[in-house]
Amino acid sequence: MKKLMQPTVLASFRVADNVLTHIADNTYRMNGKLTQNSDLDSISAQLINLLTYYLDENFTGHNIVIRLDKTVETNNRNDVPLNTLILAESESAGEISEDIKNGLCSVINKFLENILNKNDDMFTKNASEKTDIFTPEQTSFIGKYSTEFIEKSNGKPIKKPFLCVISGKKTTEVPVQGTFKPPFKNNTAQKDDETFFAHSNGTKPSDMLIFLKRLDATNCLIKRLYS
Repeated sequence: MKKLMQPTVLASFRVADNVLTHIADNTYRMNGKLTQNSDLDSISAQLINLLTYYLDENFTGHNIVIRLDKTVETNNRNDVPLNTLILAESESAGEISEDIKNGLCSVINKFLENILNKNDDMFTKNASEKTDIFTPEQTSFIGKYSTEFIEKSNGKPIKKPFLCVISGKKTTEVPVQGTFKPPFKNNTAQKDDETFFAHSNGTKPSDMLIFLKRLDATNCLIKRLYS
């Protein structure tokens, strides 16, 4: 069996509540209900799938495993938070390159940006880095997993908010709170109508034509040209 290298932390989901209560000496009581968070479980599970397949699609022979781990911090025994970590581990002798690590962290950030029903200023801490580093194919791939999650969550409120800290070139803090983004629906459309998101891709006034780039619910380009 191959020995895994030291894991690389891609993101940490911090449950702010104190999950351990100090009783005496080195004895603690586990507050089981505080460790349960179905929204965090759903997000982390989808991210594991997304990151795994993203590696398979973009890095042939990468030998990297994506997994979850749970840890507690005991620096202050009166406040012991629970962290759910997304880790990347190399199965080979080589370490995970900074380019791959930063790319995976950007995927996490993009996914959260896609699924959270947020104000535009939620991610302004990294406004200077908001240029899209992904190819159209990669953006569409991330959008597929984001749209799948959006449809399942159906705009529901996040019952137990938590903080996601993403590594990468710069540390990004994303509060996961409020509601998930609702799927796009148009109840007024006729049976044979086709409804979709689109960006303008030019016009031809002489023929009264408007060209559109078709997008899915996460602003991912899914078809090149419509008129």
